[in-house]
Amino acid sequence: MRDEGREIIGTDAIRAWKAETSAKYHVTAEPLESYADAGRTIVVAKVSGTFTGSPLRLTYRFGLSADGRIGSLAIQ
Repeated sequence: MRDEGREIIGTDAIRAWKAETSAKYHVTAEPLESYADAGRTIVVAKVSGTFTGSPLRLTYRFGLSADGRIGSLAIQ
């Protein structure tokens, strides 16, 4: 996955990123819309927390693998 200009690869690394980010910024996300685009699932969410600029409107771009699991995620 890609977030804050860096790539996080592997299930364990992504779990660690999620735990670290949630604890550091007290993040909550409210989905606003979702749609499919070019084989990806796009979710736009209002993300709030203790970070500069909160709340932000972020776009999550999910790519699914053949088994239906998340194969890639980019957050902008």
